[in-house]
Amino acid sequence: MGLSIRSISKKLLRHPSTLYREVNRNKEHHVYLPGIAHQYAVSRASNGRRSKLEKDGYLRDYVCRSLKKGWSPEQISGRMKYQKLTIYVCLQFMGNKKKVVTTLVERKSRMVFLIKNNSKHSKGVMERIGNKFENLPQQMLKSITFDQGVEFADYRYLEDKMSCNVYYCETHSPWQKGSNENMNGRIRRYLTKNNYN
Repeated sequence: MGLSIRSISKKLLRHPSTLYREVNRNKEHHVYLPGIAHQYAVSRASNGRRSKLEKDGYLRDYVCRSLKKGWSPEQISGRMKYQKLTIYVCLQFMGNKKKVVTTLVERKSRMVFLIKNNSKHSKGVMERIGNKFENLPQQMLKSITFDQGVEFADYRYLEDKMSCNVYYCETHSPWQKGSNENMNGRIRRYLTKNNYN
């Protein structure tokens, strides 16, 4: 005389629905046989779902190439379309402080734009940023957020040329442009003071 599924579930400290699923999934001719159930489970495990990387050779190669380049999994999977650009801007000094790189990071897609500048004079920096985005549809560039540096003082040039809102981060508040700070750290791994030309 056997026990009911509910009493077995109490002894095993399992929910009754777990046992009902096990019995219904593995019964043979309306009878549950543990040996047969185990064979079914082993068979299902070996024929389980294949991952996307196992099924798609192109995707697997792309991921492997990207990992070899030093990309993070977030960077590899972060290829998404963006609607309106919200740009965070920061300047990095390279070498002798006369050459600078303007880094622009789009907030949602994390797309990065690097602009090489030969000086940190505001007019030149603003013109280079304006030239970078002049071919974008006007409604696409929503806003630009700058550091508090003097190189961004001529912001009205961009407001007029691009018809976008310009904001400034508060002084000593790097968390207000965290994606840009994070990206600058990644860029410094490849673009060092010694190899900047």
